Amino acid sequence: MHITQEDRHLSPLSGPLISKDNHRNNHYYHPHKMADPAGGGRKPVLKGPNGERSLADALADFPGELVRTESPNFVCSVLPSHWRCNKSLPVAFKVVSLGEIKDGTVVTIAAGNDENHCAELRNATAVMKNNVARFNDLRFVGRSGRGKSLTLSIIIGTSPPQIATYNRAIKVTVDGPREPRSKCYTYLSSCIISVTFKVMFCFNSF
Repeated sequence: MHITQEDRHLSPLSGPLISKDNHRNNHYYHPHKMADPAGGGRKPVLKGPNGERSLADALADFPGELVRTESPNFVCSVLPSHWRCNKSLPVAFKVVSLGEIKDGTVVTIAAGNDENHCAELRNATAVMKNNVARFNDLRFVGRSGRGKSLTLSIIIGTSPPQIATYNRAIKVTVDGPREPRSKCYTYLSSCIISVTFKVMFCFNSF
């Protein structure tokens, strides 16, 4: 029996044919089609065929807190650009998975750069719960070095393990961020002038 091209579309054995247009227009989340940070790429979509969260969903759950990593499957908390060593972060650090990760999966943070290959951290281990790992009082003890920042490696203990990288995440120094020198100079000048007037007033009163 000869089956024509038209009959093949209706045959229950062959199944429906998927055209290139249909494949191009499917709206499932694809890890390599996320929007880029500048907003010029594709917009993230809502749900994938395996129940993945979208980037938009994660950002809505934690507004203003998250940043993309080098892995399309994970986002994490935004860190301050400059921070004092061994000081608590202003907001608890979180790692959010856009795919399904089993509860209880261990997540570990490591940090370093070309000068300090393995910076000392405290409280750098957490476990996944509902696809979110919250780090209780993560602290950066090791310094990044003059004019340099630490890069974070986020290791997710799945099988096989997954690693997400947060490049140039945070600059860590002994003193932390300081006031600009111009402001400090203005403040000191005003203090000196004030003290001078007080001394002159006391001298004239005698």
